Amino acid sequence: MSEKHTPGEWFLASRNGSTMVYALDEIGDVNRFSALISGGYSYQSRSVKNRTSEQELAANARLMAAAPDLLAALLLAEEALSAKPSEKFGIKLNALSAVRRAITKTTPVIPTPETSA
Repeated sequence: MSEKHTPGEWFLASRNGSTMVYALDEIGDVNRFSALISGGYSYQSRSVKNRTSEQELAANARLMAAAPDLLAALLLAEEALSAKPSEKFGIKLNALSAVRRAITKTTPVIPTPETSA
């Protein structure tokens, strides 16, 4: 039996140093699921403990929120790679577009003169 993930777009919300990954129901009214991304620790050695940085937590949250897009991109990429040569052009363009959307969703927004104005 194959379990399916929660459909639809997954979102991010940050508050008080924590980030929530969530998806809304079909009518956009209530959460279908939510996952709190909060700090933890990593050990450099038995005596040196470091708090997980907010940047790392935010990157983890972006990656989790992009999971449906990443899966869709992989499915399109698989279709493009297995297509007949005569069908590949259009399928490759669709796959490339999906891959780029998924990558964009997992990377931080870097301010540019156009976006920071």
